[in-house]
Amino acid sequence: MNLVSPDIIQFNIDKAGFERGLRAGAANFFAGWVINLTEENPIDHVNFNVGNALIGSLPINHDRPDLLKAFQKSLLGFWGPVMIPEEYFHATLRIEAIGKDGMHFKLQDYVVADIVPVEERRFREQNNLPDDMLRLLVVSNIDPYIFVKKGKNGVDLIRQLLDKHHIDIHSFKNVLDFGVGCGRIIRWWEDLSPSISFWGTDINELLVRWCKENIQFGSFGVNSLNPPTRYENGVFDFLYAFSVFTHLALNTQSDWLEKFGRILAPQGYALISVHGDIDARSLSGESLHQYTRDGYLTMSVNVEGENACATYQNRTVTQALCSERFHVIDFVPSGWSSTSNQDIYLLKKK
Repeated sequence: MNLVSPDIIQFNIDKAGFERGLRAGAANFFAGWVINLTEENPIDHVNFNVGNALIGSLPINHDRPDLLKAFQKSLLGFWGPVMIPEEYFHATLRIEAIGKDGMHFKLQDYVVADIVPVEERRFREQNNLPDDMLRLLVVSNIDPYIFVKKGKNGVDLIRQLLDKHHIDIHSFKNVLDFGVGCGRIIRWWEDLSPSISFWGTDINELLVRWCKENIQFGSFGVNSLNPPTRYENGVFDFLYAFSVFTHLALNTQSDWLEKFGRILAPQGYALISVHGDIDARSLSGESLHQYTRDGYLTMSVNVEGENACATYQNRTVTQALCSERFHVIDFVPSGWSSTSNQDIYLLKKK
């Protein structure tokens, strides 16, 4: 196979691995962009190879508004995880861009200089954690210690907010984890499962399957990007959606809030998290201008529902969105620290 890297290809690898660099025996996160200046052969995806082995591929589907001025187009980014098996420790990883016509363009080489230590592998096994690729479908940080800690923090936050407003969690009969992922939060409710029924739903069938096979006290199912759901009206006393609305456009959020109002019991409660003003500080240029002007911004709406899609919304926009069916009984700016610092809204059904 002939690899070429002519002047017509421009690219940048923004991220390769996590803070510790590339590691064998783990999923590694990659982000960047690439463009073929020859219009008739646009780049379709990016491949990751070790020798003759293809170990991963990421599509070019991530919106990069920072590139719009330079190239008059912004859908030039790639973003996501690639698993590097243990046997490739000390090997050279080759990143290639693949054109629409199948032509390969060499981008960059990396040496896989680290490997997952024995202690970390043991921690994963002892805590029955989903594999790296499943966890990266939920959070953009592979660290298993942080995964466990942040899940517990989510439950602690719920308990604290309910206590603050004198809401007795023991009065609930049915609780829904909307966007359950691979059980990062719901796993911490087992102590209440003898008296409360816990339910989980997610857009990703692989994540739901893991929950069904590994979290015995919950009931799990798959939902679509948009309503309806399989749940009956009025069945849940409480539902929470951590890091879900952060990946949905406002009109989709509105549709789900309407559905939440239906599946919640009278006087039921909901908790949601969103990217607010603090997270919006990461924006720049035209993106920041649009957020400041409109109070909201959705990036990469073409992959809505996936982690690569990100919606930022201020308090005014969010409260207006919730107001038709809910009272906002608490607002905690930057209250949920996951891979960002999301705003928390505690809602009560009208």
